[in-house]
Amino acid sequence: MSKSLQFTGSEIIGDILGAMPEASEILASHGVACASCHINAYETLEQGILGHGFGQDTLDDILQDLNEAAADMGLTTESTKKNPPTLTTAAANKIRDFQKSQHKEGFGFRIEVTDFSLEDPGYFLDLEEKPDKEDHIINSQEVQLWLSPDSYRFLQNKTIDYVETKEDAGFKIA
Repeated sequence: MSKSLQFTGSEIIGDILGAMPEASEILASHGVACASCHINAYETLEQGILGHGFGQDTLDDILQDLNEAAADMGLTTESTKKNPPTLTTAAANKIRDFQKSQHKEGFGFRIEVTDFSLEDPGYFLDLEEKPDKEDHIINSQEVQLWLSPDSYRFLQNKTIDYVETKEDAGFKIA
């Protein structure tokens, strides 16, 4: 049985917003602009609130509002579980096509988040021979994805697809 989701302040702000997008309204109602801050992918709620001059009372009020909203929405630890990113078949096939055409079979596919904004994130994509020491290595559709710790955290529960239309073609992350 899943437990009710309870925020403590030790969660990364971006993770809170990912689990409960409505949190941006709650934060804004307390005069906190964490949803639009580029540091929300790194900073805990407690660090963000206290580090920007708000007091413990404000943190406590925000936590109470977040936890009440999570309970009202029926959010549980299971419903907000973090899973590694996955590739669609189309994306995996396109990566294999790139590997073959560039004579880089067996290379990993690096996905680096360059802009952590929730509305319009930026990405760097490339084939690389070796992962970095701290990378998360994910196997999806028989392709290795190499992600920095921050990129991995940001891309949890996301699907990477490859879409071709008359006007555009490219990887789409949703």
